[in-house]
Amino acid sequence: MNMMIITLYKSSLVYNSSVPTLFTRSFCTVECNIHRLVFEINDVYALFKKNDYNYELSEGDILGIQNSLLSRNYNFGPLRLVRGSKSTLMLDIEASVADELVISALGAVLIQELRQSSYFRQSCYSSYTNERTLIHYLDTIQEWRDLEALIRLDCSKSYTSISRSRLIDKVRPIVHNDDDLVKLISSFCNLPIVDNMGNDLSINTGIPPLTFIAEILFNIILDDIDQKMEERLPKQKYARFQHEIFIPIYHKEHYSIMEALNDIFHECNFISPTIELSVRGGEPIPFSGGFIHINNDGQCKIKYDDG
Repeated sequence: MNMMIITLYKSSLVYNSSVPTLFTRSFCTVECNIHRLVFEINDVYALFKKNDYNYELSEGDILGIQNSLLSRNYNFGPLRLVRGSKSTLMLDIEASVADELVISALGAVLIQELRQSSYFRQSCYSSYTNERTLIHYLDTIQEWRDLEALIRLDCSKSYTSISRSRLIDKVRPIVHNDDDLVKLISSFCNLPIVDNMGNDLSINTGIPPLTFIAEILFNIILDDIDQKMEERLPKQKYARFQHEIFIPIYHKEHYSIMEALNDIFHECNFISPTIELSVRGGEPIPFSGGFIHINNDGQCKIKYDDG
């Protein structure tokens, strides 16, 4: 059986390439040499609505990666720009097959630890507990009644500007201070980005937008926003899913809330979010799967994108 050890201590993650079903790749933990299946990588990708990833590596490639990880000498190569530009900070990038496999496995490790630790706060619905978290998020929004307005915050502008040191500080306890895991995740965050001419397009902040691990890491650091929301606005309802936050407004004077929100993002060193407002009986505002508007009775109604 071809296996690749991803972590190195009590709960080592293993890549198992012997599963015979149509490129399915399974991940399992190793505890005292007993293999225990946790979840298939395709189950993880389903949480992010991604296509299945098929990794084709020879036995020699797998052994080489494994040996590098075990000797703590695994080095990621630079990320390659497929399209986009540094000026727009909208980069479509790719890694080598070996690097993407290791990066994806690191993401799987993070999800496993986040599921077990109940890390996220109650108002965060992107908690990776199951595929229905998005449904629960939208159900919560639709349960709000007698609204005067609904605020949507889009935090994605901070994707490429967050503090990497702050991110690693938040990741470290999640992985139980495993220095090897922390080193790999930090290395990923600091990977150079080059175009096909070899020009360096790297930036010194933020997270490389590669595979689902980037979404997980951004979700983790957005916990800083959740924490400040609870501290500064303890009676204010809200719901967050990944980079998106909806806040119900039950009175017409919402300016004090907006001022507090700006202070929260400033204190957390985030770029001010994109803010959209829908009022009772007014125009809808978008969310990641469609549009939401408030009807004349003050209830949120959702229209999903076709397909």
